[in-house]
Amino acid sequence: MWTNIGCGERVDLNEGLWLSRLLPASDGGVPPLDPLLLIDDIQMNRYGFPSHVHSGFEKLTLTLEGRVRHTDETGRDEILSAGDVHYLFAGTGFVHAELPVSQCRVIQMWFNIPFDTRDYSGFAKTYRRPLYLTHKTDWGSLLEIAGPSAPIQLVCAASVSIWEMKPRAMAEPNCQGMGLAYLLHGEVSTPQGVARSGQCLTVGSAHSRSGKIHAGDEGCVFLWVTGQPLKEPVSMLGGHVIKIT
Repeated sequence: MWTNIGCGERVDLNEGLWLSRLLPASDGGVPPLDPLLLIDDIQMNRYGFPSHVHSGFEKLTLTLEGRVRHTDETGRDEILSAGDVHYLFAGTGFVHAELPVSQCRVIQMWFNIPFDTRDYSGFAKTYRRPLYLTHKTDWGSLLEIAGPSAPIQLVCAASVSIWEMKPRAMAEPNCQGMGLAYLLHGEVSTPQGVARSGQCLTVGSAHSRSGKIHAGDEGCVFLWVTGQPLKEPVSMLGGHVIKIT
């Protein structure tokens, strides 16, 4: 069942660059929504993230609006538009940059990776919007981004999708361990309360089902992230995720 309804914490990084941090960075121990480490809703205008290094995790960056330029240590230089996804496996270390081509909005998700994969070399790959399958349902539609039958297969085996519900429709998202729903548009109601655009609903890893949600009068769109916990304690240090032994 749903266990929490919350808002992100706004963080201003620079002029024209701010984010809403939906999960606090893990500071030791098993992450509360393991294997999800961090999720940020980022707005970029003139400033972005110049060349920097990551290690010890994998990351998805979904472009919601505008265009973003991604470059990395291999010489890759690509521009992503709305609906495109950038995947980065940081592994032992990988250098990249994310800069706005125009005013843009992206959702960035960090996932823990199994200990025995941390010695793998880092790499990045771009997935364009036409690759994703949209499934029509009685309550609306579901766009698969990552998961067993999706274009992107995460090392941690988490699943990511976008749900678009019709006005006043009812649905019950599948949950494999932990779950997080981030409202991008509209509102939903649950027995625990109402969540509106910019808010999160979460399901702890002890629960096997999320519970039913009902869309508001205008329908709703939300990002749904779910995955089985790795149960490996980590600490986040800037752009690095370190396993605690």
